[in-house]
Amino acid sequence: MILCLEEDTGLPYRQLRNRVAIARAMGLFNEKSLVLTPFGKLVVKHDIFFENIGTLEYCHFLAAGNFFNLVWYDVFNELLVENPPADYQGWMRFFKQKYEGLYTQASIEDHLSKEVRFTIEAYLKNRFRKLDLLAENSSGQIQKRRHVEINPLILTAMICKFMSSKSITLIQVEELVSSKGSPGILYGIDGAAFRSHLEMLHEQNLLRLETRHGLDQIRIKDGTEPENNLNAFYTGLNPMPSVQDNKDDEGLLL
Repeated sequence: MILCLEEDTGLPYRQLRNRVAIARAMGLFNEKSLVLTPFGKLVVKHDIFFENIGTLEYCHFLAAGNFFNLVWYDVFNELLVENPPADYQGWMRFFKQKYEGLYTQASIEDHLSKEVRFTIEAYLKNRFRKLDLLAENSSGQIQKRRHVEINPLILTAMICKFMSSKSITLIQVEELVSSKGSPGILYGIDGAAFRSHLEMLHEQNLLRLETRHGLDQIRIKDGTEPENNLNAFYTGLNPMPSVQDNKDDEGLLL
């Protein structure tokens, strides 16, 4: 398939392969084929040039929250969360130590350095800089910043995706804030700020925020797909209800 694209576009095979790999990492293509995902189809139809910040927000969530995007995942779920700010060399030391013995020295020196530079440039110089998630100080150290103004429909889609990956319709709020791959971790949002978002989503009937036995939890309707909210975001139409029907409203946060 890539060879066909090479003939059709005139782009070199390596460039096409890299672009397809990035598109897969951002959830636009299926992992094992060049078939667009439901999200990919929406992007092609509504935001093919990635000009909408909501598109970038969801792409970041999918890419940085996927363990198979190893460097991308480790940067936003471990390096920037558990370590002090560091420059490019500091990032490389972190990854060399973490991956020592898992990969050949040649792979670490070549592929790893390219992946690290790609990630830094993507968020400091290229399209993902719109999210303002990373900042570089005068010493070249890179810091993670909070991105709290997430579109409600995009955030709801993230929560639904995170929950569907676990095959659950009920989740503790703390898990959405502190678990690897969660919206809270990937966007640097603390518990209080994240709960404010959830209260707004609850008021808009996008999901259900409850308190049971002193614990805050989120409930969505069984079978709810992230694409319901993504489609509503791009088209302006109302999303299908995401709230789980429940006659027992005891403890419901209104």
